[in-house]
Amino acid sequence: RALATSELAAGEPDAALRAAERALACSEPDLGLEILVASCHERRGDRKAALEIYRQLARRFPSKIALFRQVGRLSRLVGDEPSVPGAEPAEPGY
Repeated sequence: RALATSELAAGEPDAALRAAERALACSEPDLGLEILVASCHERRGDRKAALEIYRQLARRFPSKIALFRQVGRLSRLVGDEPSVPGAEPAEPGY
């Protein structure tokens, strides 16, 4: 993860994506790493790939409202429907 984060900070999204995907393949499921992969895709200009990752994450983690915000933001940028089929954000406090 550290290498991917460092590469992304250095403006190398392709190298960061490779490092993040390697780290993800070698670890237990890790929400932070999956968000990092999505960020790498977005920084590379592949907003649709980032959007699909955020949609998958929002389905798996419906209590994480920030994921739904990312879906909405990226949906507007790519001109897609801002929805997450099969999931609705959990109501805070319920």
